[in-house]
Amino acid sequence: KVLLNLQTKRYKKSNPDAKHTIAEDVVCSIIDDASSQFLRLDELSGRYNPMSRESALACIKNCLDATTEGEKRQFRSAEVKKLMDRRRKKAVMEKIERRKGIGNSIICSTSTPTT
Repeated sequence: KVLLNLQTKRYKKSNPDAKHTIAEDVVCSIIDDASSQFLRLDELSGRYNPMSRESALACIKNCLDATTEGEKRQFRSAEVKKLMDRRRKKAVMEKIERRKGIGNSIICSTSTPTT
């Protein structure tokens, strides 16, 4: 989890080839450097079996993609909220401007014309 958190920002900003390289680096650091394994639960036997490097790479890529997608959704919803706030402000300002316009026309129509 810590390795993924460290790579998230870099992964998010990278192109597809660099994303693949980052995921490979994470898999290599876990398998080679830490002498650990990726395990998958075998539902029939109830035992955990080691995964291949390719399967581990796919899992890491999915995890990093899911993490960055969540951030994109949060960013998008914040931008939509800002846009809606701007629309509301604009609508209020237009109502105020219309009221000012109506008030000016009433004053003008009730005043005596100059000759």
